[in-house]
Amino acid sequence: MMPSKKICLLLSALLYCMLATAQNAAGPNRLRPDSSIKDVRQRLIELALPGPDMEIADRNEIIAQQMLQRSKRTIMNQLVVTGNLNEFSIKGSQPLQNAGNFFPRYNIGLQIPVGLMFTRAKDIRVAEQNVAIAHAERSKTYGEIKAIILKNYEDFLMHSALLDVQTKSASAEYLNFLKVESDFENGAATEEAYNEALKKYNEEMTKKINTQRNREIARIEIEKYILVPLDDVIKGLR
Repeated sequence: MMPSKKICLLLSALLYCMLATAQNAAGPNRLRPDSSIKDVRQRLIELALPGPDMEIADRNEIIAQQMLQRSKRTIMNQLVVTGNLNEFSIKGSQPLQNAGNFFPRYNIGLQIPVGLMFTRAKDIRVAEQNVAIAHAERSKTYGEIKAIILKNYEDFLMHSALLDVQTKSASAEYLNFLKVESDFENGAATEEAYNEALKKYNEEMTKKINTQRNREIARIEIEKYILVPLDDVIKGLR
């Protein structure tokens, strides 16, 4: 009976360890939902928006809003208040004959330019339109930046994939050229075959160089807006 109990205990302990290990292995997967992985495109747009183009659009909108507030307060700068006191009011303690001639004891007046009453509403409407224009320009700038980032990133991906293909193709043509060159030196290949192999290799190398250049141009256009290396962004999201 004793050996059987020991075997049962060992099997129970082993099963417990296996279950614990399985739970620990599965735990991180449950705690890391797919939604936590950001898309590179969205991250690039987030980095590009605080750039100078959006800052200019934001400031233009702020200026338009301030000009609207200024237009609404313009009437306060055009009002003129006047007042005066007569001599009896100033020397009220001294008895005067015919004091009734000095009434009223003070005068207060308010001057409102008549033309302002007709132009103020129009100025406010113009300022409101300028606010709407500034807001539309900001939205346009946002859309343009987003389109530029997405287009250049797609170009970057396309040229990266093409570069892999053309690198392999150029390598294959280079190996073929080396073989034909060796055969040509040994008299086993004609000069025409040698020139044809060299031509194909040069064509593939030209395609590779052009594709690599186009990929770097796309990278430069993206980094002009995000102001950080593109590779750092991609590595940071892996």
